[in-house]
Amino acid sequence: MDNSWKVFWWEEGRKKFRRFNQHKPTEAVAFAKDLKKKGIEVAVVSGRKAYRIPESKKFNREPGMLWCPYCVEWRRFKEFALKKENYVTGADFRCPVCTISTADYFVRKYNEEIREAASLLYQEAKPRRKRDG
Repeated sequence: MDNSWKVFWWEEGRKKFRRFNQHKPTEAVAFAKDLKKKGIEVAVVSGRKAYRIPESKKFNREPGMLWCPYCVEWRRFKEFALKKENYVTGADFRCPVCTISTADYFVRKYNEEIREAASLLYQEAKPRRKRDG
């Protein structure tokens, strides 16, 4: 399955996006560069494939930030719910750009502190068996 790319930008306080259904992000990056020339803040996001932390960005992290494997950037995840057409999702920590949740497998995989917190919660919630003796 090929990857797709999205370019997110903000106009008049509203987030907008355009999808590019190609494996490589060349057209998405060109579109993003055109928007940047106009002074618009943009982000190019992977639609299907998660990316690990590259060596060049491993140590550029500020406290409180998590790796977003779809934005391929360090992001400060925020707690909010998503409003869909027929329902509202539960509140969760999400990337403010691509809205991926910390419940996503790859977000947990590439952010060690989430895995550690989840394992601690699992250990606390797991009932202990009583030994007969």
